[in-house]
Amino acid sequence: MKKIILVYGLIAGLICAAVLGISSILGAGSVSYEYGMYFGFTSMILAAVVMWFGIAQYKKNLGGKISFGKAFMTGFLMTLIASSMYVAAWMITGPENFGKTYSEYEAQSMRKEGINEAKIAKHMEGNREMWEKYDSNPAFRAALTYVEIVPVQLIIVLIASVVLSIKKKKQMAV
Repeated sequence: MKKIILVYGLIAGLICAAVLGISSILGAGSVSYEYGMYFGFTSMILAAVVMWFGIAQYKKNLGGKISFGKAFMTGFLMTLIASSMYVAAWMITGPENFGKTYSEYEAQSMRKEGINEAKIAKHMEGNREMWEKYDSNPAFRAALTYVEIVPVQLIIVLIASVVLSIKKKKQMAV
């Protein structure tokens, strides 16, 4: 079990970290937050699919039967590995002042949607403290980055655990 968790967790983490690192390097200076979000979530979903295969491999090693609990715990541990690699990659390659630049992007997006300046100012003031903390506190930045990836992966791990733990009824010969 440990080897499967480690191997599939590392593969999933490499997918996330590689896509994040490549997009950060290629997008340096001309970050598109919209496309970055699509790349990020795509890599998270691909990584979770790898974890699905890891759970299936563990099930195979158990003789073709796995309980929901074992399946979920296997996926959860792989999620911790993959998510930690994603967070580490973001901490290394992410822009130093991401909170400030993202906040500016958010205000521009709201203006394009036709939202009035008073609502934009109220929204920006409400988020100002959080983004300042994000830019100045690495632990806070890491925690928010975990919150970004873990739910996406756990949803797929949960689905995989349910599907892979369902016991197939033996078909009766007619």
